Amino acid sequence: MLVFGLDYDGVAIPCVKFECEKDTLPFPDASFGLVMFLDCLEHLVVDPMWPLLEFNRVLRKDGHLVTATPNAIGAFRIANILAGSNPATEHQIKPASIYQRYNREWTPDEVELAMQAAGFRAEAYSTNADALSADERSLLSGLQRLKGLHRPLEDHGPELLMIARKVEDRSLQGTTQPDLRWPTWLYTGFDAYRRRPKTFPIVVGDDYA
Repeated sequence: MLVFGLDYDGVAIPCVKFECEKDTLPFPDASFGLVMFLDCLEHLVVDPMWPLLEFNRVLRKDGHLVTATPNAIGAFRIANILAGSNPATEHQIKPASIYQRYNREWTPDEVELAMQAAGFRAEAYSTNADALSADERSLLSGLQRLKGLHRPLEDHGPELLMIARKVEDRSLQGTTQPDLRWPTWLYTGFDAYRRRPKTFPIVVGDDYA
């Protein structure tokens, strides 16, 4: 973990560089009213609940967590599947850059379930449905007519932004129930794998060098 400062127009801004699936934040409990975790969920490779529970710890009661991630049920993915193409947003393998690729993409329901497990309640979300093309809207409307679309059309935009409010204290050190700390819809149910590694296989550095 690296602690440093930035200067923005003469204003000193304290900063912390940390591995969000490995480190804990160097801040007391209930330090903040807002945490923004943007374009990160899809890059996590080991333990996504770790940072969510840590964000709960540093947030005050009724504080908010804002997260953004690609929408795994975006209309363009449906179109790609029907065309015989890979539906992933990013499917290139980057052997030396495991944090620079998308490792798991999330649906709106999955993000909400993760928030609930971490002690948050989803208050609002958007999939940026305004960005849907005319062809994508036509495809979704056709699926609706065939009763093959089980969510509102507006849930199938390309991106997912969710605002959640902290409603319960939960933390990595707390008494979080196993099914909340290690939700079986997210982690394997095989006990040999359902735990954190003793040595992290993650090297954060100049991946593109």
